[in-house]
Amino acid sequence: MLEPVDQFRAALAGRGILPKGGEVIADGRIHRCDAEGRGGKGDAAYLLHLDGVPAGGFENWRDGFGWENWRADTDRTLSPAEEAAHRAKLENSRRERELEELKRKATARKRALSVFEDAALCHSHPYTVRKGIQPHGARLQGDRLVLPLRDADGTVHSLQFIGADGAKRYLTGGRKAGCYFDIGESNDVLCLTEGFATGASIHEATGYAVAVAFDAGNLAAVPAGVRSRCISSLAIRDYAIFPLDFFRLRDLTLRRSFAMHIGGVTSALVSLSGQNLLWWKKAKNAGIDAETSGGFTTGNTGMTQQVRSVGGSIPIPRTYLMSVRLTL
Repeated sequence: MLEPVDQFRAALAGRGILPKGGEVIADGRIHRCDAEGRGGKGDAAYLLHLDGVPAGGFENWRDGFGWENWRADTDRTLSPAEEAAHRAKLENSRRERELEELKRKATARKRALSVFEDAALCHSHPYTVRKGIQPHGARLQGDRLVLPLRDADGTVHSLQFIGADGAKRYLTGGRKAGCYFDIGESNDVLCLTEGFATGASIHEATGYAVAVAFDAGNLAAVPAGVRSRCISSLAIRDYAIFPLDFFRLRDLTLRRSFAMHIGGVTSALVSLSGQNLLWWKKAKNAGIDAETSGGFTTGNTGMTQQVRSVGGSIPIPRTYLMSVRLTL
């Protein structure tokens, strides 16, 4: 059986974590280190105790899996005293991790504001040109588009960088949960979307204000004050636009296969599909289906496959398609 430190080193490698110099420091404190891949400097951390039953934990901030607790494989059942000691270690490491996280985010917050203030106002960028959208207050750092992630009070906590090729990165250590990028002035309707290009396309097509949450996991974390404006807009029969994944039951397809003995045909598969038509408050947008190529014409064709507008409830299917596939 491997020694505890070697077991821990293997677990780190499994998460793409690189201890400095390849050496694991087992002093029960948080240690920052690098993650595998380009730009991974300082993007990981670990903690290891060797007293009693060896235990600790680690996190790679690039992989999105969060903190992982770890305990050495002792090949035996722990005694009640050992279990209690292990739980105490976990609690101590949790407190240590929370303090480290607060320091990390405070450093990132200062860095984010400094970088954003020094960046030039963007008038055009290869990414916005390709998507057919305006920059909407984004800035430029070299050849990268820079978007601020703000909380409900307007404080900049982190930055998203978008390269000319569309590659996206976040400022190391910055807070994303509950932060967003706003486009336009909010009146009766506020649209909540995942990506910047999607949000810009929606705003330019409808005039509605948009809060960009940056990813699906952050949608629920956007501050209540922002989400409440979406809810109130639905109450007065306006529309809010959400990512497509919110509506997994939006379409229905029925399929039935049966044998046929006509002209060499051995079987047939008949499919009947129903889909919603979208109805917009503004007359100029009436009947637009944002999921088809006939949706918004701002040039961001990807947007038409990512969003759907809905009123107080999802309407019944309004379009139907029948198809028949024959097997010879």
